Amino acid sequence: ALRSSRQKLQETIEFMPDPTFIIDKNHRVIAWNRALETLSGIKREDVLGREDFHHAFAFFQGARPVLVDLLSLPPHEIARNHPSVRRFGDSIYMEAYIPDMNGGNGAYLWGKASALIDREGHAIGAIESIRDISAWKQARESLRGGGAEETVEKIASPEEKATKIRDLSGMRKELESVLDLMEEAVLLTDRSGTIVWANERFVDLVDGEREIVQGAHLTMFFPRDGQQILGERSAVPPGKTTLQVTLIPLTGNRSVPVEARVAVLPETDERVLILSQRSPCAL
Repeated sequence: ALRSSRQKLQETIEFMPDPTFIIDKNHRVIAWNRALETLSGIKREDVLGREDFHHAFAFFQGARPVLVDLLSLPPHEIARNHPSVRRFGDSIYMEAYIPDMNGGNGAYLWGKASALIDREGHAIGAIESIRDISAWKQARESLRGGGAEETVEKIASPEEKATKIRDLSGMRKELESVLDLMEEAVLLTDRSGTIVWANERFVDLVDGEREIVQGAHLTMFFPRDGQQILGERSAVPPGKTTLQVTLIPLTGNRSVPVEARVAVLPETDERVLILSQRSPCAL
């Protein structure tokens, strides 16, 4: 039964796009997927059943720890010794820059480790996944700095411009998957103000469901400030706008003061809102 269970775990993660591995409660590797073989250069059969698997992550170059090693540590110890690691529930997250990856061009690696809990609530192991977020990082910095449109406009030929726009569009799914894990609330609207996507932080902040949030108009949550966010009443150029606005959750029993950073996606005129919550107050 144990062998069958471990085989199912291996099959579950085998074709996941993110490099992923699983350890049991004795810290022995019991699953190691194909993507991690490619990233680390270490074959599954070389680490299965072993506790001494850390050599497989030599490419970290000391820039970040193996996260499953930290799951059992108390929060204050993680905060003191690993200030870049954040804990949310049974999971911890970290982002690190590895300078020698990608042929010396460097790479930003995001990682997540979570405890595996049985039906009785006992820890039976842990799972860790790694993702190269370099392309997303570049897109995010462009959006936050309002430089995405300028970057595209600087490209000389129409062919190069079209290629750049396609590349930015191709980042959309990657962008959304990582934005879902951000501490900040993030949403995308079309030019009319209809919300076309929102991360889980925003959905939680408005006490709603994704199915309700997506497709709603911005003014549902920002009744006083929606038009200003869209830029129709703002004297600040879209793409470089920071606004102090008030969000009203669906329950309507409180107001949430937030700082909204607004950027405009190139060509599409979609707006990205990154919201930082300030001190809430009751209505």
